[in-house]
Amino acid sequence: MTKRDLIKTIAVFSIIALFSGIILGLFVQLAHISDEERQLRAQKVLESFYDSKNFEPIDFQNLDLNEDLVKNIQYFFYDETDDVYAVVAKGVKGYGDVVIMYVIIKDDKIAALKAGDNKETPGVSDKAFGQNFYKRFLNKDVKNIGFTDIETGASEGAAYSKKAVISSIKNAVDFYIEYKKVFG
Repeated sequence: MTKRDLIKTIAVFSIIALFSGIILGLFVQLAHISDEERQLRAQKVLESFYDSKNFEPIDFQNLDLNEDLVKNIQYFFYDETDDVYAVVAKGVKGYGDVVIMYVIIKDDKIAALKAGDNKETPGVSDKAFGQNFYKRFLNKDVKNIGFTDIETGASEGAAYSKKAVISSIKNAVDFYIEYKKVFG
C-alpha cells in the first residue's frame, strides 16, 4: 500500500467517523427526555394508578433535608385536595438494576404501591411486584413500620428483587418522615 492509498483510507474512515458522530449526536438530542417530561410522566403514572388528578410536584432538591435521603428520591408530589403524598424512590440494586417504586402515603400510612420501570427478570421477579408482597406494607403506619421485621421470603423466590423493593419503599418512607418532621 502506498502512502497516498494510506492517506485516502484514513480520510475515508475519518469522514465515516465524523458523519457517524454527527448522526449519533442528532439521535441522542432527538431521543433526550427533559427532566420536566420525566416528571410529567411520573405524575401521569401516579394519576393513573391512584385515581387522583391533583398531584403537584414539590421541589424537594432545594429544601433543607438530609442529603442521604434526598439522593434516593426521584420525584415528590402532594395532592392537597386529598392530603396525599407520593414519593418516587429508588432502592438498592435488585437482580437486574435499581428498582424504582411509587409510594403513596395518606394519613401517615402506605396507601398504595406501584413498581416503576425496572430491569428485573420478568416471571422471576413477579413475586416482588405482586399485591401479595405489597400487602406486607399497605396500611402500615410509616412511623412504626419495621422494615427489618418484614421477611423477604427468599425461599419463595425473587430475593434480590424483594430486597430492592423493600429498600425503595424504605427510602420513600424515610424521606417522607424527614420532610414531615422539617415542614410538618
